[in-house]
Amino acid sequence: MRTALREWAFNFKRRTNPEEPMPDDVRVILDWVQRNALSMAAWEQSDRVDAVVSALGTLLDGTAAAASSVSRNRRIMNLAMEYAVRHGILRQNPLPKGKGNGGGAPKVAQAIDKRSLLNPEQVTALLDWIGKRPLRRGTLYRAFFATLCYAGLRPEEAVALHMSDATLPETG
Repeated sequence: MRTALREWAFNFKRRTNPEEPMPDDVRVILDWVQRNALSMAAWEQSDRVDAVVSALGTLLDGTAAAASSVSRNRRIMNLAMEYAVRHGILRQNPLPKGKGNGGGAPKVAQAIDKRSLLNPEQVTALLDWIGKRPLRRGTLYRAFFATLCYAGLRPEEAVALHMSDATLPETG
């Protein structure tokens, strides 16, 4: 279904290209979606909106989704609703806002799980492997990732780093 929607329904150039006819299996899927999809008027019904908001925080097996997934899903849905408002399809964004309405996004843990970090041997092996990549790129990437690991810089800080910013120890 995702492929049919992405490659045909949401792809204007491919959908309108007479030289590339839509396959029969894709046509069957898109016909089913059109018959079973609700109209935008469903967003005016609060019980339907509540069901969607609830679904944004649930996995297909019915368990709760991770807080980061819920936040991402809500951002995407809000973008779609704002698009509909801008284009006159909806009068207002029907999704609840704020903590009091059940619309507040869940808290996302900011702590890093230490089990997901590399130990010094793994860092050394990774940097050695990167440094052995062909041509000059391997040495550039090795220096970049070594700067991230050993200096604790963010990628954008490492990219903006200049030789004059570093103080290197004396050789010998």
